[in-house]
Amino acid sequence: MLEAKQRLLPGLPSIGGNSMSRPGAMLLVLGFLASYLIIAPAWSPRLLWWRYDNARLLEIALLVTIGLMTALPVISRALYQSWEALGRAPSVLLMVFLAFGALSAATSNVPQVGSLQLSLVLLLVCATLVVAAAVRETGSQAERVLSMAVCAGALLVVLQFWAAQAVHLIQSDAFQWHSPFLEFANVRFFSQYQSYTLLLIVLPLMLFQCSRTSKLLLYFLAANFWALQWMVGTRAVWAGFTVAAIVVLVFGRGYRKDWFRHQIIAILGGLAIFVAFTGVLMPKAEAPPIPKIHSVTERGWHSVNARVTMMKGAFGMIRTHPVLGVGPGQFGHNYSATLAAHPHNSALQFLSEYGLIGGGAAVALLAMLGLYAIGVIRGSPVPATGPGAISLFVASALVMGLVDSLFSGNLTMPHSQILFCVVAGWLLGRGRTDTQPLVSAKRDVSAQRFAVSGTVLLAAAIALVLSVEYASVIHHMPWWQNPNPPNLWQYGRFSAW
Repeated sequence: MLEAKQRLLPGLPSIGGNSMSRPGAMLLVLGFLASYLIIAPAWSPRLLWWRYDNARLLEIALLVTIGLMTALPVISRALYQSWEALGRAPSVLLMVFLAFGALSAATSNVPQVGSLQLSLVLLLVCATLVVAAAVRETGSQAERVLSMAVCAGALLVVLQFWAAQAVHLIQSDAFQWHSPFLEFANVRFFSQYQSYTLLLIVLPLMLFQCSRTSKLLLYFLAANFWALQWMVGTRAVWAGFTVAAIVVLVFGRGYRKDWFRHQIIAILGGLAIFVAFTGVLMPKAEAPPIPKIHSVTERGWHSVNARVTMMKGAFGMIRTHPVLGVGPGQFGHNYSATLAAHPHNSALQFLSEYGLIGGGAAVALLAMLGLYAIGVIRGSPVPATGPGAISLFVASALVMGLVDSLFSGNLTMPHSQILFCVVAGWLLGRGRTDTQPLVSAKRDVSAQRFAVSGTVLLAAAIALVLSVEYASVIHHMPWWQNPNPPNLWQYGRFSAW
């Protein structure tokens, strides 16, 4: 019977032997990632008082799990091959970033925060490379798993939102946007999650043979997901979408019309739901105003001025600490002009926290990745598997998320970090056009492979130990004891752990 199952599901790990098949190992990792993508947007068990910390702990649990799996030879080989596939320039930039990040953490005022932040970044790089390997190894299987996981996560969010709306409408209570809607944080963090997912909801239409009913249901889900953006009205997300749409319009080729057709249907459907929501449901429930939908008129230039102040603070740190920065994850420990504990701009955060050399390497890597995505949209390189439309959708989602990060700093947030790794790894994995091994069989790379896996395992151990230490300290801390603008943790300026 076991042999029959292996014939029917060749991607399963080998149970009767001592080893695991390469595709099976990749699908196992994707299973953990898919589980995270499904539950993370709506996950909020009360393990700690602060729900933002819950989201961070879930992210670290996933990354540590993937990191520990690199001890398996099959995962270790896949990780190293993805590393080699990056090419010389990205590999050198990545090593410079990590080396100067380690120096910055060691010499910073709060080395435990810097060490945890750098370990987290290294694990995120590992996750990106493993996703690239999984997409390259299993092709459409990996893409179907990832696309369905993103859709399932969006479905849970939509169901959670409308179920809460129904309860409040029946009870005639005022609906609270911060709770129960996305209890782990607030709507701004949700928008940063949306910036990487809004364009991917309709992707199953290209990956599966969908019936008319399935297409309508998928469009309905996408419309509801876009309706939440219409309600929240985050300007950074709209800026990201605008840039992504312009890039597709200017550089897109054969699949440009399909991209606009699918996205316009979802966006206009979301607008219709938003109009119905504000015109019918909200007056009956006597709910408070939708957060940020009138941000331009009600908040005026306050938000813009705050970001200018944060930029000045970041530039001040760069001037005073140009070589090594103030330390990874420590913007909030050196800034107090506004409540924020990060500068709401991912590029400035890297430069101010890691210094001009290490942070500059990180910014260069992000710029190279953005240019690579634009190159994919232009049709080069030609994807190895599946229709080119998939590459267009994934690349545009990456462009949208990266642009959003320049206004929101979404690469600070746990769910956005994982989604960035998934989308970037997905795109890099599709870029391989050859079917030959990435590492020549004539070369003995066991030492290099051991070094890469050993570094990842060390990062996993550091992240696990320091996270447990923080959680044990913060668990009994009163909520009012410290200001709580989030950066790495909910207490973005707390260092006594």
